[in-house]
Amino acid sequence: MKVPVSILGFTVLFIVAIAGQPAAPHFGAREATIQGCLSGKLGALQINDVTSGRAYKVLGQTEQLARQVGKAIRVRGVQAASDQGAPSLEVKEFTQTGECTP
Repeated sequence: MKVPVSILGFTVLFIVAIAGQPAAPHFGAREATIQGCLSGKLGALQINDVTSGRAYKVLGQTEQLARQVGKAIRVRGVQAASDQGAPSLEVKEFTQTGECTP
């Protein structure tokens, strides 16, 4: 079966256009900015939101964030619900805002 060149060309352009698009966020994911104290260790980081008291599992930039354990930080990222306890936050950027008080 011969496929017209114009259809084949359109299909290739469509696939290339889709490939260049950023991935859609997971269902239930949303942008969030959270400020709180960072605790844990590399591979098991958590931030406790000072506003809500809620704990978030921290994902992304974990090597840089591990150096901030015990510090007050503000993180911006994508929040997603979790089936296993604490919701997660995929960190896009963060800044240190101070020291945590015991």
